[in-house]
Amino acid sequence: MSPNDNPHADNAVYIQSVEELRSLALQGVASAQYNLGLYYANGTGVERDYVEAVRWFRMAAVQGHAGAQYCLGLSYVRGKGVDSDAEEAVRWFTMAAESEHTEAQYNLGICYLSGIGVKPNYELGITLMRKAATKNHSNAALKVGICYYNGFGVEIDKSEAIKWLRKAKTLGSPYADELLIALGYSDEADADEDLGYDLSLITEEAQALYNTGVQHYIGHDVPQDYEMALVWFRDAARHNHPSAMYDIGICYFKGQGVEQNYPEAIKWWRMAADYGHKNAMYGLGICYQSGRGAAIDYKEAAKWYRMAAERGHEKAKEHLQRMPSVVVVSAPRGEEKNNSGEEDVEEIMRMAAKYYEGDGVVRDINRALQLYVKAATMGEGKAQLNAAIIYSSTGQYGEALRWFMALAEMEKHPVAQYCIGMFYHRGLAVQKSYSEAARWYRKAAVQGNRDAINALFTLGERWKG
Repeated sequence: MSPNDNPHADNAVYIQSVEELRSLALQGVASAQYNLGLYYANGTGVERDYVEAVRWFRMAAVQGHAGAQYCLGLSYVRGKGVDSDAEEAVRWFTMAAESEHTEAQYNLGICYLSGIGVKPNYELGITLMRKAATKNHSNAALKVGICYYNGFGVEIDKSEAIKWLRKAKTLGSPYADELLIALGYSDEADADEDLGYDLSLITEEAQALYNTGVQHYIGHDVPQDYEMALVWFRDAARHNHPSAMYDIGICYFKGQGVEQNYPEAIKWWRMAADYGHKNAMYGLGICYQSGRGAAIDYKEAAKWYRMAAERGHEKAKEHLQRMPSVVVVSAPRGEEKNNSGEEDVEEIMRMAAKYYEGDGVVRDINRALQLYVKAATMGEGKAQLNAAIIYSSTGQYGEALRWFMALAEMEKHPVAQYCIGMFYHRGLAVQKSYSEAARWYRKAAVQGNRDAINALFTLGERWKG
């Protein structure tokens, strides 16, 4: 048989190592039995065979191999190679967790928190989660944060919750980032600071409705569903919950579960701001400064930034400092033409940069965007990238994606490819798809884009470029 006739030709490099492993495994070497089980589970060098994988995992597991014990537990959870059996999964997870196996500790924690194969025990569940989280398990850190926020197995501790959620975000959890946004802590303000309104005015019923909305927003123990989150946020808002009002504004601002609508976002943020919600005040400042949902009004923007800053919002303070203190006469329209009256791409780019930076003119992001789009339609790659970035930063993800796609297809631009991957990763303007995200990340990673390489790690793919 020639190599071309071999159905395993692509895996030929593994065949010798499989035989070596098998020889060692038959001699009772636990690590070899474990690795041989992995080969059968993944179809590496052999036909994928979950039953055979379980057989080798079990041989290693009874010898105390923690990795094999964990994989055996996972097999019982998924019903691959064995009948699904939650109690048996717990038994093997427990053995592996006692040997400090991080994934086993996390999965066993899930079992105790959710009552899978064992009686629910929040205290033990969060103890196991904390052990895994301290070893930089992003999902464990996320769960610990949620437990502290809701009081599952521990006393409610907002400061501790935000600390663990930020750790999860740092470790690459996209859900942690979304939850921090939903809770109003997307910036780096101290978690000890409140959101600017009196929490004692929130009824237990309103808080319960809001918490359910957050669960649907981030997909905690339920499928992520922005539309369902909005239903619960609206119910909480009817009970005068300011953060629910703020989050409804976020959904309209980002087009999550509803068609993007900046004026509607402003309406809800004004309602939240009336209760003293500092993040809503900051959002209003953003809208009036950038002209999203209302005409550009620097005086109004400064007013809202100032109100948020007075309540300790650090980013509002930064924006307030950068607001123009004097009115500079804007350059006239048509300034992008050359001496012969023809439109000049270089001049369009120069004027766009001036408007974006506020260099000699009143800073006007909308005007800068118009000019970048004009240059982009003339085929200027840098303008396409700048237009996409501005659209993305203002929450206009559909338009951003259109220009990122144009740049990625025409110039194979790695930053554009990475950003498209990020849109698929987070479900911005497209249906969330980790496989599609990975495909675009790989395109950028091939060209050496470090952000794309790091993103592949968060998706569980080790880049081998």
